Formats: sequence, structure tokens, C-alpha cells
Amino acid sequence: MKRNETPLGLAASEVIDYLEQAVRTHSRYLKIQTSRGNYLKDLAIRNESIDFAPPSLDPSSDPLFSHDYARNMDDVILRAVSWQKDHFTSRLGLVNPRAIAERKKVPSETAQVVLVTFDRNLRLKARARQLDATDEKELKKVLEIALIAG
Repeated sequence: MKRNETPLGLAASEVIDYLEQAVRTHSRYLKIQTSRGNYLKDLAIRNESIDFAPPSLDPSSDPLFSHDYARNMDDVILRAVSWQKDHFTSRLGLVNPRAIAERKKVPSETAQVVLVTFDRNLRLKARARQLDATDEKELKKVLEIALIAG
């Protein structure tokens, strides 16, 4: 979309620039996951082929997402968020070793996994599945607070 010279293309370009900057400056706090469950250290690779066909009858063929299959991109995104929530592992010791030494606890109201999207309908779908979701404005506030507390 960012290659289009329309207002939407310009907005897409701005969003990608913002995400690239956020990944560079906040990489200790952010994880980038592909639809196949792989993690990326940056946004250098952005294209991924997605098969919307129903899975094979063998659930072990795709253990990450064997419980259902994606009918659209929203399903792919929500599956990845749900998988992250179900398999969450605290990285606090990696992000801030002092927190372990000082025995700081993460407040219980802190979300472990958050979907960030401009798409209001996707945020609603996420919340209907008991997944935390926010928009870019709220993410910016949280990241600013993290930098100040940092």
C-alpha cells in the first residue's frame, strides 16, 4: 500500500516508518511474530505467503495453529495473538536484569500480550476473544511511560 501515491498510501508509508522506528528504539520490549510463529529481530522481511486452505487432517502437521484455520487476515492475526497469550513466557529478566535482582513484580493488571492495530473491527474481534488490543495512540502513551520509567 505504501507504494501508492494516494492519501492511504502516504499514511501507510508513515505507519511503516513509525513501526520501523519503534522496533529500533524499543526492540527490548517488542516481539515481531510471523503468521507461522517465527520471530523477527527487525522488519527487513515483510512478505509472507499465507495458505487459507483448511489444514490437513493430521493436527501434528501444524502444531502452532492446528485448532482452526484462517479464513481471512484477521483470523491469522488473532491466532498469532492468542498463541502468544497462551504460551507467554516472561522476558523480564532479559529486558531488565535489575528487576530480578530487586525482585520487582510486574503489576497483575499489566497485559502480557497486546494487539496494536488501527482497525477498530479487529480490536473488537480481539476483545471478544478476551485478547488485549489497542490503537497506536495508546501504544505511544505506554511506550513514553516505559521510557520515562526506564
